[in-house]
Amino acid sequence: MPSLRSRLFIFSLQNRHLLQGKRKRRAMLDWNTSMPELRAEIEQGAGFFGKLPEGFTLEPVDIDTGDKDGLPAEWMRPPGAAADRAILYFHGGGYATGSIA
Repeated sequence: MPSLRSRLFIFSLQNRHLLQGKRKRRAMLDWNTSMPELRAEIEQGAGFFGKLPEGFTLEPVDIDTGDKDGLPAEWMRPPGAAADRAILYFHGGGYATGSIA
């Protein structure tokens, strides 16, 4: 059985429209959804899902792909990390919204 804290968290996610003073829940996606607006909303919500542990640093980098824009990436470094080692992480799936954040 889920804890009270878990049930309250799930309730707040499912009913966040009420917590924002709105009576109806807005559908997240439909055929009229504007992708720039959806991306902005997801980007805003990304800040609610935790923070980096203390001492971690993020260093933005732009990978040269031959295109004019390149590919945005980040070096995420924990405190005391060896400079000659790395973990390479590729996000899987077809998720096409949001940003590196």
